[in-house]
Amino acid sequence: MNSTATSPISRRRTGTRAGAFWVLDANGTIGGTIGVIPKDAETCELRRLYLKAAYRGHGWGTKLARTVIDWSEEHGFRRIYL
Repeated sequence: MNSTATSPISRRRTGTRAGAFWVLDANGTIGGTIGVIPKDAETCELRRLYLKAAYRGHGWGTKLARTVIDWSEEHGFRRIYL
């Protein structure tokens, strides 16, 4: 998997109340996913962190997790439940 200037991680569903879901687009196929849903006003829950075997060990899981952390901070959540 090569990294490009354009992020291969795209948000597919969004909205603070609905949560969010991202897909790692690996040259037209799904290489991984991650989601987050609100639990209460200050807590959200990480959901569906998945990477295909070929994408493990290359930092993609960290990038997906960082995406959820950034989104959570931007939307005012103080805690992320795993």
